[in-house]
Amino acid sequence: MRPRAGLHPYDPEYGRLTGAVASLDTVSGNFNAFHLTMQNLFVRPRKRDGDFIGVESATPRMTLTGPLIKNKIAFTQSVEYRFIRTPVSSLPQLERDMKLEGFNSFSQLDVVLSARQSLTATSALYPQKINYLGLNTFNPQPSTPDLHQRGYMVSIQHRDVVGAESLLVSQLTYKRFNADVTANRTDPCQLQVETTTGGLFDRQSRDSARTEWQETYQFGVHNALGSQLFKIGMDYAHSDYDGRTQLLPVSIIGVSNVPVELIQFGPATGFDIHQDEIAWFLADHWTPFQRWKRLEGRLARWRTMSSFLYPTTIPISWTPAENRLSICWSRIVRVLPLNWIRHLGRSA
Repeated sequence: MRPRAGLHPYDPEYGRLTGAVASLDTVSGNFNAFHLTMQNLFVRPRKRDGDFIGVESATPRMTLTGPLIKNKIAFTQSVEYRFIRTPVSSLPQLERDMKLEGFNSFSQLDVVLSARQSLTATSALYPQKINYLGLNTFNPQPSTPDLHQRGYMVSIQHRDVVGAESLLVSQLTYKRFNADVTANRTDPCQLQVETTTGGLFDRQSRDSARTEWQETYQFGVHNALGSQLFKIGMDYAHSDYDGRTQLLPVSIIGVSNVPVELIQFGPATGFDIHQDEIAWFLADHWTPFQRWKRLEGRLARWRTMSSFLYPTTIPISWTPAENRLSICWSRIVRVLPLNWIRHLGRSA
C-alpha cells in the first residue's frame, strides 16, 4: 500500500475538496509465488506498582499474497489485531488504563481478464472498541463512556485499455460505519470539585452508509500546442445517515458536598437523512513547453440535496528550471451550511 498526499490543486476525480487530498494505492497481489510476512508477534506486558499484571499491548500483523491461478488470479489477505492500554499516571494503579481493542482485515482479489482488461475486488473490515474513553485525572473509569465502532467496505474496479493509450476505469464501492457511545454506570452524572461521579450524561448511536459509482476515461496524449492529456469522468453517490442522541441531567456539587445547580437538556433527538449526489468533471493536463511541468484546467458540476452547486476551478501550476508557481481560482455557489444536520433533526 502506497500513501500519497496531494496539495491543491489536485486531480479533479478526487471530488469537491478545497484542501489537501490523501489517497492510498494498493499494490496488486503476487501472480507468480506466495509471500508471507508477519510483524509485531511479541506481547508487551503491563507493569504496575513493580509487578507485571496482564498485557500492556499486542499488535500482531500478518499478510499473505500469492496466485490462485498463476499469471491470471492473485489474492492478498492482511489481518491485524490491536490491543493497547494507555495509562493515566495520576489515577490508582489498576484503574488508570484506557483500553483500545480492534481488528482490521483487508482482502484483495486481482484478476487479469485479458491483455487489455483487469479487475480488482477489495474488502475491508475494521471493528474497534475503546473502553474508558476520555479517561483523565478528573474523570475516573466509572464516569467515562465506552465507544464501539463497526465498519466495513467492499469495492470492485474494472480497468480497460482502449486503443493505444486511453484508459477506462469503472468502480463501484459500498461503505458502512456505525458508532455507539454507552456509559459504564446508570446513576446520574455529578460534577464535583475534584472529580466526576456517576455515568456519562451523553448517549449516542449513529449509523452511516454510502454507495458510490465512478466512471473515469483518460484519453491518450495529444501533441497539440505542446503535450495535452484529457480526462473526463462522472460520479454518483447515495448516502444514508441516521442516529439518536440523548443528553441526561447533570448535577454540579459544591465544596460543601451539596448540589448547587442542575443542568437539564431537551428530549432525545433522532435524525434520518438520505442524500444523492451526481457529479461530472473535465480536465486537461497541458505541458505547453518542455520546461513547464503542468498547466491544468478543469470544470466540474454536481447536484446534491435537491439543489445545484456550480463550482468552477481553474488551477495553473508550472515548474521552470528552479522556480515553482501555482495559481488557483475557485468559485462555488450555494454551498450547504456545516450545521445542516441540526436543522433536519426530529424528536425521537
